[in-house]
Amino acid sequence: MEITTETLRGLIGDGVAEALKRLEAAPVERVGGTVVGGVSMDGGAADAQVKTFGDFLMAVKRNDTKRLRTVYGARYEGADGSVKALAEGAGSTGGYLVPTEFVARLLQVAGENAIVRPRAYIQPMTSNTLTIPALDQTGTAGAGKSNFFGGMTASWTGEAGTLASTDPSFEMLTLVANKLGGYTLSSTEMVDDSAIALEQLLINLIGRTIEWYEDYGFLRGNGVAQPLGVLNAPAAKSVTRAGGGNNLDYADVVGMLKVLLPSSQGNAVWILHPYLLPDLAALQQTNNTMVTFSSNLRDALPTRLMGLPVIFSEKASAPGSAGDVMLCDFSYYVVGDRKSLSIASSEHYKFINDQMTWRFTHRVDGQPWLKSAITLADNTNTVSPFVYLS
Repeated sequence: MEITTETLRGLIGDGVAEALKRLEAAPVERVGGTVVGGVSMDGGAADAQVKTFGDFLMAVKRNDTKRLRTVYGARYEGADGSVKALAEGAGSTGGYLVPTEFVARLLQVAGENAIVRPRAYIQPMTSNTLTIPALDQTGTAGAGKSNFFGGMTASWTGEAGTLASTDPSFEMLTLVANKLGGYTLSSTEMVDDSAIALEQLLINLIGRTIEWYEDYGFLRGNGVAQPLGVLNAPAAKSVTRAGGGNNLDYADVVGMLKVLLPSSQGNAVWILHPYLLPDLAALQQTNNTMVTFSSNLRDALPTRLMGLPVIFSEKASAPGSAGDVMLCDFSYYVVGDRKSLSIASSEHYKFINDQMTWRFTHRVDGQPWLKSAITLADNTNTVSPFVYLS
């Protein structure tokens, strides 16, 4: 599954379209005098206490720049990515940047079920590109020396002896705020008030959609106008399947652990395609000792393998193909978070159908800290924080 513009076309889906239709008619909701939902009917600077994500969305729909500017302090992001203060007529080709408090809630939702984001190193970005230094751990330092310190070495010397000069080597890691987005359509007719919490529904729909697609990019992206996923990264190590009759055998598990970065053995997680559950349950050592399930079949589903958490995900490759099993330490993965979720609307795209178009864009990048696997001090074998079965 490749992340393409067509794939992202239905990013938010029919649920948002239905919610937006209901939202405009929803009354203001209060809990203990605090506004928790609803939409200002007057707009503009009125009802300043009505400050909800739903109200923000409807202000975008109405092109209510006065409300967006005075109540939300929103800014405008042009089609070229430039950001400027909101003015009348803004938003025709660009979008309105979502206020910080709503972005925080959206990203919180996005992180609840995400595999990579909660475990990765998050680097905030204040512009379209950001260059950060990283230790150069590539190459071969030579037997008895370590590559883990970017070329820094130490040597033994006698009393009054001269210490050898040593300097670390650095490389530059460039993050680019790639655009993840899509659009959805909604009818302009009003429908009956909704009994569900539309505010939370919209945040969940948008947040979880962002989570799924960016997570897929962090795992399997090709790095072209999208993140470089660990599965396609030069630093990743592949382990050839043992071919013992199953998609996953005990020899595969041990082989993957062997080439995992030693310091990652406390942070790494297993990521398996859901259809590998039977193979996981059938794992045996050579003496037919069951590895994961006890013989009475009453124990819970295994959540750890060799002491490391197991995550079943459809984002893994199909069973039997490269990447259906991954073993990753995502503390070695950098997420460049532009945090400029932009929302725009237009009544012109589907004008003759009497439909409103909503466009959502999210700018983010991701790639591993490492450019290649690290050669151990034996000057021969290599290890990586990203290992997959091939």
